[in-house]
Amino acid sequence: MDEALVPSIFNPQTGIISYLPDNPLKNGEHTFYIEARNNNGNANWTKPAQFFLSLPPTNIRIYSSFSSLPADGLSSSRLEVAVLDYHGNPVIDGTPVSLDVSTGRLDKEFISTVDGWGIAYFFSPKHPKDAEIKARCQKVIGKFTIKCGPINNALARIAIRDNYHKPVDQ
Repeated sequence: MDEALVPSIFNPQTGIISYLPDNPLKNGEHTFYIEARNNNGNANWTKPAQFFLSLPPTNIRIYSSFSSLPADGLSSSRLEVAVLDYHGNPVIDGTPVSLDVSTGRLDKEFISTVDGWGIAYFFSPKHPKDAEIKARCQKVIGKFTIKCGPINNALARIAIRDNYHKPVDQ
């Protein structure tokens, strides 16, 4: 299974070969080969078989570079959105996630996952108000709140922007 030799069980009454992994398989493509010999020692031809596993999301977590921002309409925070299945594994690449915010703005309304992660940027509103950010994937919703208003602590952030003044991802 996926280039590793694994133990399997053959049921001669049903003709079924089965394998139960120790840990849940990750979402994505998997390959398996079956090598067998009959009672005379003759081997079968081995050919790979592939299958895809794509479990639905059950958990969305949103991480922000900052938990609070000045309400100036210019300050921004990088948002990292993690989308996980029931086993805590990342969902399959390309899983669409919609984003929404109660105030301020986002640089994109939709992201696609890569290794279970997606990235967007939040820009603060011009007037003080807490911003609730929601990420939705199928029926699962994750929420995070950024406080936007007067900031008593100094913030230090370096942002690299492209020619269109958009933040550049790492």
